[in-house]
Amino acid sequence: MQEMRMINVKDKHSDEVIGRVPSLPVERVPDIVRKAFDAFGNYLNKIPMYKRAEILAETSSLIKKRQDDFAKLITREGGKPLKHSGKEAKRAPLAMQFSSEEAKRLHGETIPFDAEP
Repeated sequence: MQEMRMINVKDKHSDEVIGRVPSLPVERVPDIVRKAFDAFGNYLNKIPMYKRAEILAETSSLIKKRQDDFAKLITREGGKPLKHSGKEAKRAPLAMQFSSEEAKRLHGETIPFDAEP
């Protein structure tokens, strides 16, 4: 197996490297996404709805505890003002909580993302 090429993620203001992410040729993306969906679908089908709801609720709680860290990281990576990154970071746990509640009621319908502020 060949070594994965990595890309540096830089702070938009200081140019400091704040992380590294894998890179791959664009033509490989559809196949990799399809494989991920297949693997995830096979895994997810084995998790009961109540457990999915618990996982999402815990994810919401963990994100909420680190909202400030996420806001700062969004600002550093994207160059977005902290005021806007903070709103994004506050919305994330709400979306996870909403998803947790809906996980018990999924019947092939879509979830409107404007159901929370």
